[in-house]
Amino acid sequence: MFAATYNLTVDRASTWSMVLTLKDPSGAAINYTSAANFTGHVRLAYSTAKVAEFTFTAISAANGTVSMTLPVAQTLLLTPDTDYQYDVFLDLSSVKTKLLTGSLTCRANITR
Repeated sequence: MFAATYNLTVDRASTWSMVLTLKDPSGAAINYTSAANFTGHVRLAYSTAKVAEFTFTAISAANGTVSMTLPVAQTLLLTPDTDYQYDVFLDLSSVKTKLLTGSLTCRANITR
């Protein structure tokens, strides 16, 4: 399975979130159960240090839905008008799968 490419734009100093629905190639929901571990990092490039980290919250494991979030504390670590790279992995029963990849752009905040 190849990771989907999805480019993101986030606003600095605010919480960013989206819901992922995991499906297998036939379109059936992937039941990720409690044994699943999601990870997602933001970096300037593959070989650079992690700049920010996504958090994940189960919505319905049986229906394959999970919330992917960059909390305020993480968006504050991003430099406005900078292009980053990110990816998201699912580790389920010792099988690690890259789910998403893409660029992430941070927009500046005016209000402080």
